Amino acid sequence: MAKLTIDKILREGPPKDTRRTKIVATVGPASSSPATLEAMIKAGANVFRLNFSHGSYDEHAAVVKNIREVSSKVGQYVSILQDLSGPKLRISDVEKHNANLVDGATVELRSADGSLSTPKCIYVETVHPATFVKPGHRILLADGILVLEAKSVGKDVVECTVTKGGMLRSHVGINFPSSEMDLEAVTDKDLKDLAWGIEQDVDYVALSFVNNAKEILKVRDEIKRQNGDAKIIAKIERKTSLENIEEILDVSDGIMIARGDLGLEVSLEKLPVIQKILIERANYRGLPAIVATQMLQSMV
Repeated sequence: MAKLTIDKILREGPPKDTRRTKIVATVGPASSSPATLEAMIKAGANVFRLNFSHGSYDEHAAVVKNIREVSSKVGQYVSILQDLSGPKLRISDVEKHNANLVDGATVELRSADGSLSTPKCIYVETVHPATFVKPGHRILLADGILVLEAKSVGKDVVECTVTKGGMLRSHVGINFPSSEMDLEAVTDKDLKDLAWGIEQDVDYVALSFVNNAKEILKVRDEIKRQNGDAKIIAKIERKTSLENIEEILDVSDGIMIARGDLGLEVSLEKLPVIQKILIERANYRGLPAIVATQMLQSMV
């Protein structure tokens, strides 16, 4: 065995796997090959995230197989994190695939009924905007790239003014930061995806758009029922999750601070302070805290 000296330690530094800060890397179609996965591990990736908002079970299974084979080859264990999609609100298909929303224009919001969205009427999937939106509320589309303001609310329609225009594309996300909604974080799709993840023996399951401890316990019970042992990461991306952060931390195995969606719920200038407080609360309990999404866009 080679002699260990102070100079050698200072020159080489600690082994990579002793870093306290770990790297979570999302694997997509462009990065799922064995060669790319091996390069990512050697570059420092400790956890590979599978995004269940996209992809089929066969595609995800192929990625899991590649990760485990490459991990064994390089002799370094890499965890797999299954990120459940949750109740992400989206609009319908857009007529001709895109539409230009002009500043100052009037546009209606309606519940999706199979119709295509247009510059004059946007159809929202899953929810009925007229039941919770009030005049003066802001509505954000495409992660805040497009902004509407509600002017009046009827029985089935919300009339809005475009305050920040741009190109509207099919199935973009829609957020209602001014409104209070009662959306269950765990969908039927999530439960089906979770069963697949347990079968594949994933290490972590990330629960999107968490509101409270009850939702996390529901997932934990389901994991136990299926004899799984995956740890639960609660994604903090709603104002309600901030309000219930203590009870969420009490029943979670870690948290993910999803800066993108959380930044739409709270003002951007408050985000760094909130992030620091959340990390501090997690550290106090000895729980990992992941900081993710829109790092470059909203970190400055």
